[in-house]
Amino acid sequence: MIDGALSAGGLTSPATNANGILILRAWTCDFAEGHARNAMGSSANDPSNVAGQPMIDKFNERIEWMLREPTQAGNMLQGGSSATSRMKSYPQNNEDDLSINDGDFDPLATGTLEQW
Repeated sequence: MIDGALSAGGLTSPATNANGILILRAWTCDFAEGHARNAMGSSANDPSNVAGQPMIDKFNERIEWMLREPTQAGNMLQGGSSATSRMKSYPQNNEDDLSINDGDFDPLATGTLEQW
């Protein structure tokens, strides 16, 4: 499921970043433990024991998150390998002719230091 979610988001699958592997290992262990807890509850003939279900639900929420936010997931699991996470800004229209280089946006002090 994890590889499918990574691939669907256009990310490298499987994740090979060391930190990403540790994160995915923890998520997968939670998923496996959740199923093991539910299996133990059912084998003890206690169908109301669903102690592992929150762990399984959390894993499924993480998969859905990876599908919803592939750039954020890529940054977290693959060390920022997603090019879409970088933003650049270029002025397209400078009708007022203001410039950072000319000091037009420098902070203006309106008082003395004694006021603070």
